[in-house]
Amino acid sequence: MLRSEGPTGAPDRVSAARDRASAARDSAARDAVRGGDPDDGKPKKEAESRLSQPHKRQYLSLWIELPLLLVVAFSAAVLLRTFAVQPFYIPSGSMEQTLQEGDKVLVLKLTTTLRTPQRGEVVVFRGTDSWDPEYRPAGGEDDSLLSTVSTAVLDLIGLAEPDEKDFIKRVIAVGGDTVMCCDPDGNVVVNGVSLQEDEYVYDNAPVEPEPGTCHSRRFDQVTVPEGEVWVMGDHRGNSKDSRCQGPVPVENIIGRAIALVWPTDRATELEIPAAFDVLDGTTGSEGGQSASGTVDDGLPAAWGTGWDPPPSLPATATTAPAAGARARRLAP
Repeated sequence: MLRSEGPTGAPDRVSAARDRASAARDSAARDAVRGGDPDDGKPKKEAESRLSQPHKRQYLSLWIELPLLLVVAFSAAVLLRTFAVQPFYIPSGSMEQTLQEGDKVLVLKLTTTLRTPQRGEVVVFRGTDSWDPEYRPAGGEDDSLLSTVSTAVLDLIGLAEPDEKDFIKRVIAVGGDTVMCCDPDGNVVVNGVSLQEDEYVYDNAPVEPEPGTCHSRRFDQVTVPEGEVWVMGDHRGNSKDSRCQGPVPVENIIGRAIALVWPTDRATELEIPAAFDVLDGTTGSEGGQSASGTVDDGLPAAWGTGWDPPPSLPATATTAPAAGARARRLAP
C-alpha cells in the first residue's frame, strides 16, 4: 500500500537542500579569504606570489639605484673638485701661524679663472721646475690601481698628501709691482709703501745676513713680471718662496685658499689682511710713502746693497739702477 506524502514533506526537502547549498557557498568563501583549501596549496601559493612580486621589484630596484646614486655623487664631487672647490692639506710650517702643518683649507678655483690674484691672498700653486720642494711625500711613489683609487678618494675629501710641487703662500706683489726688503724697520716694501705685517707674519724681526736666500728677510728690489706674482710664506724663516725661487706664473695658480676648515676649533675665513689696504691704487712705476719717510722715486731711502739671486733662479735681466742700487727683474 502506497503511502502518500503529507502536504509539508516536499517543502522540507527543498529547504534542506537550500541550506546545504548556502553552507557550501559560505565554506568556499571562507576558503577563498584564507587563501585556499588547506588540502590544495595552489591558490594560496599563487596569492603569495602575487603579493611578493612588488616587494621583489622594490628590492631589485634598490640594488640598481644605489650604485647609480654612488656614481652620480662621485661624479659630482669630481666635477666640484676639478672646477670649483678643492680641499688642501697643509704639509709644512711655512705659513705659520696663519696655517699650521696638518691644517686643511678650502681652495676656490674659480677665482683664478675669473680674475687675477690679488695682493694679500693666500694661494695654492704648482711650483715651476726651478722651485725646490718644501715637502716630500712619505713612502715614495706607488702606481698600483689600489693606490691610485685610494689617493683619488682621499684627495676628494682633503686627506691625501699633496704633491711635492704643490705650494701654499701669500701673494705679496703682482705683475708690474716693485718689491724689496727691508726698510729700516725691517718691513717689506711694495711700490714704495712699507707693509705692516705683524698681523700675520710669524716673526717680523729684521733679518740682515745672507741677502737673497730663503732664510733671510732682506732682498733687493725686484720688478715682478706681468702675468706673474711674488709670493712669500708667513713664516719667513721657514719658507722657500720667491725670495730664492723666483716669481710664480699666474697660470700655475690652482686657486685661492678661502677658509681654514680643520681643525674645527680654529676654523675661519682667510681674508686679505688690512696691511694691504695701503697698496690700493699703487703701481710699480709710482713713488710712495714708506715708514722711513718720503722717497722721490718709489724706493725707501735706505735698503741695503745689491742682491744676487742664487743659481737656482731663472735667468735675470738687469734694469736701470734706482736710488744708488741695482734693481732686478726676474724673467719667467
